[in-house]
Amino acid sequence: MKRITFPLLLLSFFWISCSSNEQTSGQTESDEPITFFPVHRFFQGELYEIKSKGIGPLYKTSIRGKTDSVWLRHEQLDSAFADFLQPAIDSATLSPYFKETSFLDATINAFTLDSEPRNTTIPDSIPWKKWSVYIDPVSQKVKRVYLTKRAGEEKEWQLTWNAGRSCKILLINKATGAAEPIERETTITWDF
Repeated sequence: MKRITFPLLLLSFFWISCSSNEQTSGQTESDEPITFFPVHRFFQGELYEIKSKGIGPLYKTSIRGKTDSVWLRHEQLDSAFADFLQPAIDSATLSPYFKETSFLDATINAFTLDSEPRNTTIPDSIPWKKWSVYIDPVSQKVKRVYLTKRAGEEKEWQLTWNAGRSCKILLINKATGAAEPIERETTITWDF
């Protein structure tokens, strides 16, 4: 009797463990915690780096063909980038609404992390549309960040951040029939 009980007990444990694995393996991808590249912390680190160098960046703006430039003081940096620091791009807030995919793009020699909206309604409080982070495969450092953000009903901000050097900010009018789709172009350079 002991010889039969032990194998049956062992077999029942095996059956229970197999059936519980079948139940958990059918979970959808959305049940797992999603993490993004910490874009917000990256921007904060870049701003800290600019301030620590003691160099005031060159702020150049073009509106309808007229260009103006000024040197930014360190206390003006946070306000110059305020449109891209709020709301913070982080996993805790945005993972229900966005997903991140990654791949090695040989054409630009970079690991690309693309974040795009999920098939869900994004609240009006979240203006982000999508963002991409490009990482050098050899040095493992960020080369560039590109992101888009709603700026009202028919306008959009586009930011291209070249790590350690400069950034370009475009305000684009998406209204049909807009005479000049690019309303404002701003370039901020801190590495000459």
